[in-house]
Amino acid sequence: MANNSKYDSLSREQLIEKIQKLEKERYGLVWEDKEEEVAKRCDSELPLLKEDCSREIVSDPTLPYNIIIEGDNYHSLYALSFTHKKSIDVIYIDPPYNTGKKYEWKYNDAWVDENDQYKHSKWLSFMGKRLRLAKNLLTYDGVIFISIDEHELAQLKLLCDKIFGEKNYIATLPRLTKKAGKTTNVVANNNDFVLIYCRNKGRVFNTLEFVDKEYKHKDEYVASRGKYKLSQTLDYSSIQYSASLDYEIELDGEIFRPGGVSHEEMIKRQQRNPSSDFCWRWSKDLYDFGLANDFIVIKRTKKGSRIYTKTYQNVIIYLLAELN
Repeated sequence: MANNSKYDSLSREQLIEKIQKLEKERYGLVWEDKEEEVAKRCDSELPLLKEDCSREIVSDPTLPYNIIIEGDNYHSLYALSFTHKKSIDVIYIDPPYNTGKKYEWKYNDAWVDENDQYKHSKWLSFMGKRLRLAKNLLTYDGVIFISIDEHELAQLKLLCDKIFGEKNYIATLPRLTKKAGKTTNVVANNNDFVLIYCRNKGRVFNTLEFVDKEYKHKDEYVASRGKYKLSQTLDYSSIQYSASLDYEIELDGEIFRPGGVSHEEMIKRQQRNPSSDFCWRWSKDLYDFGLANDFIVIKRTKKGSRIYTKTYQNVIIYLLAELN
């Protein structure tokens, strides 16, 4: 049985005119906006929220209370548009991802699966109606967060650009969903995404200063460089090995080599030239610069002595061209 469409009754000339009009549309999403019964009914019937006091949980009656609304999300958003218009600061939406999996989501009381030729149009119609309602609930500086995965990420970004405006896009954050690997012939998809939009671009987030308690040491440069921490040894084993970074350092009467090896072991390592092994993070020129400017510290413990580099709050060391 053929699918009924609003284009079935159009003549050939009318269809050509439709196509030509679409071709003149500006860049963006174009889809057949599928009619949804729940939205259509709201044009003639106003959904009402009914309080069920038998299910309330009250721990402290003096504190503000929260409400959980059960029901179709379109009905809920539509009802809130009368009571909470432009009064909600933050909205988080976790919509169906439209992966095509059986029984994932319904449209007009019918399950949408991977064989539905209109699954993307239905999803965009579904999301578009609800995002427009959600936008009208946001305060002037309100923010909306929307979870999604790769199946509709590109479409959702364009849809939100259309509804909220490109200038009100804040970020797309990757969210780790599983840490274990996944058997695949291509790439393991271990994350989904969170799109963030605001109603009006401005100062949406309050920035907070990050305080790292490891910055607890002071020296004579504290006024200009700030406090420093000793979190990095000068030698690492997990970086790409380079023979030019494998050299001896004589400091305070001691001789240091990357990884604490002997002179003979260092020579053999240089000759072996492995792809990865202990070596210094800094070249000899940068080390000389760091030593002369008090960026080098010997840290002595019961296990032995190691060279550390000072990490100051306000300083990044660049190797000047003339040192090369």
